[in-house]
Amino acid sequence: MLGIQKDSAQLPTLCHPGVRVLALATALIAFAVLAFQNSEISPGSLPSVLLPSIENGSIPSPFAMEKPADPGRNSSVPGSVSPPLEHRKVNASSESEIVRGSDNSSHIVEATKRKTTNQTTATAEEMEASSCEVGMIPAVSRKTRTDPLSIPEMNQILSDNRRSSCSMVPRWSSKTDLQILRARREIENAPIVEKDPELYAPAFRNISMFKRSYELMEKTLKVYVYKEGEKPIFHSPQLTGIYSSEGWFMKNMEGSTRFRVEDPTKAHLFYIPFSSKILREKLFFPGSHRKYIIQYLKDYVATIAGKYPFWNRTGGADHFFAACHDWAPAETQEVMGKTIRALCNANLARMYELGKDVTLPEANVHDSKNPMQGSGGRSAGERPVLAFFAGKMHGHLRPLLLQQWRNRDNDIKVFGPLGRGARKQNATMSYAEYMRSSRYCICPRGYEVHSPRVVEAIFYQCVPAIISDNFVPPLFEVLNWEAFSVVVAEKDVPRLKEILLSIPEKKYLALQAGVRGVRRHFLWHNMPERYDAFHMTLHSVWFNRVFQFKPRLLQ
Repeated sequence: MLGIQKDSAQLPTLCHPGVRVLALATALIAFAVLAFQNSEISPGSLPSVLLPSIENGSIPSPFAMEKPADPGRNSSVPGSVSPPLEHRKVNASSESEIVRGSDNSSHIVEATKRKTTNQTTATAEEMEASSCEVGMIPAVSRKTRTDPLSIPEMNQILSDNRRSSCSMVPRWSSKTDLQILRARREIENAPIVEKDPELYAPAFRNISMFKRSYELMEKTLKVYVYKEGEKPIFHSPQLTGIYSSEGWFMKNMEGSTRFRVEDPTKAHLFYIPFSSKILREKLFFPGSHRKYIIQYLKDYVATIAGKYPFWNRTGGADHFFAACHDWAPAETQEVMGKTIRALCNANLARMYELGKDVTLPEANVHDSKNPMQGSGGRSAGERPVLAFFAGKMHGHLRPLLLQQWRNRDNDIKVFGPLGRGARKQNATMSYAEYMRSSRYCICPRGYEVHSPRVVEAIFYQCVPAIISDNFVPPLFEVLNWEAFSVVVAEKDVPRLKEILLSIPEKKYLALQAGVRGVRRHFLWHNMPERYDAFHMTLHSVWFNRVFQFKPRLLQ
């Protein structure tokens, strides 16, 4: 730090009018930034010298970008940086042409022959984002930690990640930035809500903040859906099977009249409508190690980043997708790792970032015309079975569960796949009837941490007993899973009955009431309904973007 020397010879310099003006300007900027960070003033009240006037349209145009180059050499490729024109040093001999678009936005297209190659460097914000370490497993290496994370530990990681967002600061401002900042301010200062006729308050982390955030989403949020991409990988929702949640989200998002907007300059978020299931079916070949899938996604991102300015403005931080296949986290990490990823395979120990990514509720839909077919269950007093599981022996845990409990205890019903072989396994009911008749429905991991049984249990009003270390349950940003589920460590499978019986009856009744209270949030509909799985997933994306967003104060 430079100090002021006690030397009279320095006084004339320090008292020079230009120096005084510079010092005053620096002090004003520092004060405004500090005040803004401490919520002393609102973004809208900042002087125009600090935050460009969004109302009068004097912000740098979001279309200020280079004429699209070869997509394969575009700045969207991870590792390269290509800021918009207004943040570059342009050669004095360069000429720029202003082109008036149909939406009256100024498109700056650089039509010049430069004397020297323009070398670009990362801004301070970009360097900060690239070096930022997001908390996944606290204090220790993910490779060395053996103990699973508890729900309270996940809560702490979520809180820590909110305080230290790694989201990239936008390279230039947009009207939507101010709207997001105002939404965050309103959510943080939400009016107190104790009860709501449409919501089960005990199941929420903060019912007041959720309620205000959801209302603002309905009022404010606009999503641009990219039209690029060929069927069937893009724009072809699959509505049945264990990966169908990504299809239902795609169907409802592309068909939305409330949230979808045709003008991308008005969008707060950008949706990439692809199917991770079909991507794997079409592009995976034995021995390819997913390289064709990853390259396909790289090419797609290069295309939209070359055609539009929005990806490059935020590094993809305001883009999102929904993907349910097991491989989706690994396939998308390299090229889409900065986006908001709605994933079924939400493993906090492997490429999942709490506070940025969200967990997509995984449902095994059998009838696309009636996805709610057969839902519902018996009351708490009419459930004679303590715990139930039936399914294929995927992964390492389920065979251990079967070995420990099949035909070992009358209170815990554990089977292999039910169907034609049900009688051979001494099963007296169908899969659905066991779900409806059990107090706890066991939801063990398969090859990966996720399973449609979590949503199935809620579907049948059965308390989920989740056995899947480091799995982040759906809608974790807003729901308090301790209010309607039980989480059991994988190592405690031999103690399963002991753990479940140790739960007092009063607590069980509260858990079952919680399941009934949140059930609507996990259901898909052909015509989306308020607070259903589509709206709740979209809200989690919106909520994370609002609280991950870093404003650009100085231009």
